[in-house]
Amino acid sequence: ENLGYEAISGSTGTFQNSEDVTSVNSGGKRGVNFDGRGCLLLPQTVQLGSEWTISVWTLAPIDVAARTYRDLIDSPNSQELIAVILARGRLGNYNSNSFVEGFNARELADGWHHIAVVGRSRRTSYYVDGLRIGSKRSQARGTIGVVGNSRGCREAWGVMSDFQMFAVAADDGQIKGLFESG
Repeated sequence: ENLGYEAISGSTGTFQNSEDVTSVNSGGKRGVNFDGRGCLLLPQTVQLGSEWTISVWTLAPIDVAARTYRDLIDSPNSQELIAVILARGRLGNYNSNSFVEGFNARELADGWHHIAVVGRSRRTSYYVDGLRIGSKRSQARGTIGVVGNSRGCREAWGVMSDFQMFAVAADDGQIKGLFESG
């Protein structure tokens, strides 16, 4: 399935532990379920610059059981995680232990939801369904090489669709546009 990521080579990457990666068709949207040890390895790592935007659609409910991390992306060599839904349902950055207050993944209605993360000026802003839910004073830098799980493929995200990375920091209006375009 196409996750919306295209490398310089035009490849979409390689599924690792493909028995834990399945296609999903729900609510008129097609996606991929990363479960267990399933993940997507990018053909080339992507270096995060001083500004970036990550956009993805995810299907709720999201399992956020006790002590469960859900990693959206990871570095292939170190723990440079950018977006994680933590055991208590919080969205944030693992390395800086920085999570948005007032948001809990358990409260998302069943169905598809748009999540965006924007890094700029040493801050990270988090959006759900086109609305900014919070901002934290930390910004991940480094390389991205794994989508849908941790680098060790032990913290699967769940169902996602239309994963995109941009080398610019989207503003509130652009994030709303990504959400509204479905």
